[in-house]
Formats: sequence, C-alpha cells, structure tokens
Amino acid sequence: MDDADGMFVSSLGGQAKKTKPKKRKNRLGQMARQRIAEKKHGNSAKHKVDPAKDAIRRQDVRKMQEKRKRKRERLKESGSDSGKGLKDKIAKQSGGNQEEVLHPSWQAKQKQSAVQSFQGTRIKFD
Repeated sequence: MDDADGMFVSSLGGQAKKTKPKKRKNRLGQMARQRIAEKKHGNSAKHKVDPAKDAIRRQDVRKMQEKRKRKRERLKESGSDSGKGLKDKIAKQSGGNQEEVLHPSWQAKQKQSAVQSFQGTRIKFD
C-alpha cells in the first residue's frame, strides 16, 4: 500500500483496487456535430439554412452598416460635437495649445524629465 495514487480500499474487504483515470473525450467531428444539430433543429439547423436567405441576412447587415456610416458622415459635416472626445473639445476651447490639454501630472512629469538628466556612470555587462 505504498502507492496511494489511483487506489482505494473497499469498505470492509481490505483489498486495494487500482482505478484507471478517465480519458478526456475529444471534440466531435464536424459531420457528427451537424447530425446532432439536424436531430435537434431539423431543417432550421445552421448548416441546412437556405444560402439565399443567409445572403439576404448578410445584405441587411451591410445596409445597416452603410446607414450608420452615412449618419456619422452627416454628423461630421454638420459640425456636431457628439462624436468628438473630451480632449478635442478642450483643445478647441483653449485655441489648440497642446500644453493646456495635458493632465497636470503629465505636465509635471515632462518638466521633471527635462530638468533632470543622467549624471552617473553606466555599467556595461558583457
């Protein structure tokens, strides 16, 4: 009874039986998955759907995408600020000066790095 891995003792028998670890099942193949889908969904299974109807659905999606694109272009032309971020709004108000747009902590870090330069000796390892 040295090796306890995969062993168990029956309740009263006292005899050790070795169990095999369960082998992991692989994923079913494409055809097997399709057969299961046919049993479950019948002719409305994804692989059985009429390609013409699928093309119509894709065409509808394209139409919606084009409609959104036209709407965004129309908003850009009208000058609406709805599509612009906060940085753009601040830059527009401040006259486009980039220093004013930066967060104060960023400005401080830039000033700090500009003031301090490396003055030590560099060690180069082969």
